[in-house]
Amino acid sequence: GVAMHIATTALLVSTWAATLCVTSAFSTVGQVMPTALQKAALSRHIRSSACRTSSATGLRMGFLDNIFKPKVSSEDPVWMQRDFKANARKDGAWEEFVDDASGEKYYFNTATQETLWEAEYAAQYLPDPEPVAAAPTPASTPKTETVGRGLGGFAMPAFMQKAASSMAVASMTVGSRSNVQLDAEKFNVMWRQGSGFQLQKGGFGFVFTGTYDARENESAARKDLKIVVKLPIDDKDAIAAFNSERVINQQIASYGGLKGVADFLGTVDLTPIRQQLPTTGIGSLQGLVWMQVQGKTLDNFFDRGGGMSPVLATTLSVKNSPPVKLGASPSTKLGQLAYIKTDLCKRVMGEALLPLVLLHEKGIIHRDMKPQNIMLVENDKVSPFRVIDFGSAITKGSRILMDDFTEIYAPPEAPTPDGRRPDAYDIYTIGIIGLRVLMPSLVAGEMGVQTFGAVTCEEFPDKDYNFRAWAEGRTNDPSPTYAQMVINAEIKGLMYNEPLYNLLADMLDRNPSNRPTAKECLARLGEEWVARDAAMQFNVGTLIPADWQEGQQFGYGGTFGAGETVVIRRSDGSLKFGVIKALGTRGLCDVS
Repeated sequence: GVAMHIATTALLVSTWAATLCVTSAFSTVGQVMPTALQKAALSRHIRSSACRTSSATGLRMGFLDNIFKPKVSSEDPVWMQRDFKANARKDGAWEEFVDDASGEKYYFNTATQETLWEAEYAAQYLPDPEPVAAAPTPASTPKTETVGRGLGGFAMPAFMQKAASSMAVASMTVGSRSNVQLDAEKFNVMWRQGSGFQLQKGGFGFVFTGTYDARENESAARKDLKIVVKLPIDDKDAIAAFNSERVINQQIASYGGLKGVADFLGTVDLTPIRQQLPTTGIGSLQGLVWMQVQGKTLDNFFDRGGGMSPVLATTLSVKNSPPVKLGASPSTKLGQLAYIKTDLCKRVMGEALLPLVLLHEKGIIHRDMKPQNIMLVENDKVSPFRVIDFGSAITKGSRILMDDFTEIYAPPEAPTPDGRRPDAYDIYTIGIIGLRVLMPSLVAGEMGVQTFGAVTCEEFPDKDYNFRAWAEGRTNDPSPTYAQMVINAEIKGLMYNEPLYNLLADMLDRNPSNRPTAKECLARLGEEWVARDAAMQFNVGTLIPADWQEGQQFGYGGTFGAGETVVIRRSDGSLKFGVIKALGTRGLCDVS
């Protein structure tokens, strides 16, 4: 009896001690967990404890509330209160975060201070996916011997992997995309400044960003497209240029769009919602609408310290070129190093020239190519550039509406392109862009901007736009200043690379007739760009992988379905990519 009494007393004491320890642990945790991230860590600890096997009893938050209920102060954070219950979703906005330690996603409610891991959040708030009806099985699958399914190393293009927005565009357009009229009531844009959406005002127009509901009917699943809307300012010349831009974009859209050019969706009459627009300054209620490019303009990635932007380097798959070791000259020392970006220069010029080949073949002269009008689509290595802003563009043989031009990038014949070689206007501007990307002295800080302006607007005209004479004069300067020594070394390093030096000299020639065409520039940049240009000629949108080569990564025969990417053998034996539009009778395919 005594032994049993002692054992019972010991058991009670140990139980109360364990209880006090656990209570103290929870109390301590409550005192040192003031942040949402720490709360997330606590939530994860409790969740992992509760999910262990039945060999050990799991602890549940608040299981001792009925024994030792702490005093609750109204000044305590919400999540520290034992009686706290999560409010409905309407009572706060959930924001997504990533736990640095585990890499797992968690959600934090700004109003209730509640934290949920991804699985917990999905279980409580995310709607169940709508059932998808299975596609009907065709009675028979046509076969063909003239197309082949990609095999082995064939990589599906990124555009196909992210084709939802493209399919939405296709479904919202009927007939020719050049004459699509969008519904003003389907735009979700805060038209007035300060209402939450970005509103920009340029020299000749207003630019708005938002979304557009591309559903054909309200019962269909939502298809929100991120869009850009442009309206002209209240100025006669600006309205004329705006109308010209509309015509050129409609022309581009009539071809099904051009690779490397921002996708034009159509026009919109904003009269039904005119009360939502800014009250002053707008010159027309007829807007132009494009798909919003997910990126920033190229000038945002110029490292003002003269280095290379990591985003630009990653997207274009380039690294810093090794420095060029120089010989002795009047303006350079023996063994001096020139830190020029040869690979980046060639890559930027090549990516910018690809869409120009297509534009020039259609008779369209952009007339304002500059880094501010080239969008870099981050992480899109297949087609990283998008040309925007055709407000100054003209078609071959037409007259300019305004004598506007960007002086530091414009050729000597600006503002009017040469009548015989109007395309040469754009070639000169790409040469200037390439030169600036090549030489850190032309981008590094405020001094770099000033040097760039002095070179293009003063030194080039002084040498009658003779690039070779300018380069030789710089490198043979017997008494350069300290600042001039750096750019002189960069020019000397460029002269050691004769192919690139001669290409830039020809692109920047004073005589437009002496400048190479965009296609000729690509050929002089190397075989890669010849292949890329050949791939761009295939009329299959942007579905061609950048690394695909003719004669590789394909197989003969097989069965296919509409929408699949295939390789087609031409009558001359060469191969091209295509997309099956429809399956006809007797095993024939309609391929675009």
